[in-house]
Amino acid sequence: MIQHDIDKLPLPSGSMDIVISCEVLEHLNDPIGHLKELNRICKPGGYLSISTPCVSEYFYPYEILSVLGKFKQWRKKLSVHEHWEEGVRTWHPGLRPKILQNWLNQNNFSVIHHPIALWYFWTPIKLLIRVVLLLEKLGMPKVGNYFAGYVRFVEKMLEQEIPGFSWFGIRQFVLAKKTGPFE
Repeated sequence: MIQHDIDKLPLPSGSMDIVISCEVLEHLNDPIGHLKELNRICKPGGYLSISTPCVSEYFYPYEILSVLGKFKQWRKKLSVHEHWEEGVRTWHPGLRPKILQNWLNQNNFSVIHHPIALWYFWTPIKLLIRVVLLLEKLGMPKVGNYFAGYVRFVEKMLEQEIPGFSWFGIRQFVLAKKTGPFE
């Protein structure tokens, strides 16, 4: 396998119609540099699809309980963009949707669609699924139906993009169009 620096992709400038960056941004020392590189390789009028954790993952009860007495640490997680240089990647940071949109706009991408969604693995929902399966095995078959209804309800509410409700989602997905030249 050939490896390259993510901020120096071996592609000509303006050569890609579509650029996809899934679950990468939160692992990089220089996320803005990554967006600049994606802008460089994207054709004028081309598209960028990007996904990354959303800061709302820090509002799940287990996260809030784990920081009792460590409020400063939790506050840093909510303002991760201000503390990126301080070893943020060790927590697998989530960004506020407005911050990600601003970063994209500053790098000549115009956001077309920006849904916030549930992510079933590595979240409290995965634990709930296990509890529901156990309850079904113990003779409570309707528990699964109720849980499935709950998940469908939350997903539908997230699709409505109701202000404030996006805090229930933990992944954000962005489709953006390149609106300006590489700078």
